[in-house]
Amino acid sequence: PPQPLPLTKKERKKLRAQRRLAAEKEKQDQIRCGLMAPPPPKVKLANLMLAMKDEYVADPSAVEAKVRGEIALRAKNHEERNLARKLTPQQRREKKRRKMLNDPTGGGTPVSLYRIHQMPDKQKLYKVDINAQQNHLTGMMILSDECNLIVVEGGPKAQRHYRKLLMHRIDWTDNGGADDDNDADDDDVEAKRRAQSEVCKVVLEGYVVKQHFKTFRVEAARTSDAARKLLKERNCEHYWDMARTDGVEGRPDEDVDVSDDVDSDEESGDEEGANGEIEEEHGVGGEGLADGSAEVVAQDVDMEG
Repeated sequence: PPQPLPLTKKERKKLRAQRRLAAEKEKQDQIRCGLMAPPPPKVKLANLMLAMKDEYVADPSAVEAKVRGEIALRAKNHEERNLARKLTPQQRREKKRRKMLNDPTGGGTPVSLYRIHQMPDKQKLYKVDINAQQNHLTGMMILSDECNLIVVEGGPKAQRHYRKLLMHRIDWTDNGGADDDNDADDDDVEAKRRAQSEVCKVVLEGYVVKQHFKTFRVEAARTSDAARKLLKERNCEHYWDMARTDGVEGRPDEDVDVSDDVDSDEESGDEEGANGEIEEEHGVGGEGLADGSAEVVAQDVDMEG
């Protein structure tokens, strides 16, 4: 079926203001035509003299008591309306869950893939598992010697919370050692942040028409084929291929670049050495030519003498 056009927050606020203005104009038209009784004047202590000047001069105590009663009645009605709209604890939990799961754009279920280059400890595994359950995310975390893959499916708000957890809140470089943050300088902090970003990387962020998982759980796979089989049971084995390809593309290129730089440095050094030898040979040859020309000039001078 055709999906509704997604609107921005500013557009939704504009439409709401237009609807409220149209309803108020319709109410005023009905009052003007006599179809609806006009609302009673909203008298407060601040505008008491302007609204009920004659009555206040005649009996100020009675008028003030009457106005205070109207103010209390309006406050009571306001509280009753709030209580009528107030959600029960069960309704609040359902609303929070609906906001976590539903996608306002209607473009499918958001899915994210994360690759972790090192094996996390028990504390980090607990954070990954419990936060996925609390954010109502479905998916799987596969632990393998080759790479560790996290697949999560859920609403956009839950995806944002989970991305912050993996990319910022969890310190993947912390191996349980002593805390030396007080003595660390800016360079060490930047190097640590860079190393942390290299450990956990985002492989894919997209949408799927239908969810592949019903719950979130952590699985261990001894081999790459076993990990791929776990995802193949849910018709998403390409997730493992993408994670492996992302890791392969990220590391060997750097090694190749380093070796190429070393080879180029050695070649440039060899060329400089060869040029130096050629210059030395030219320098010796030049001195010989200079001596020979001096002897020829001396012979010419003797013959003339």
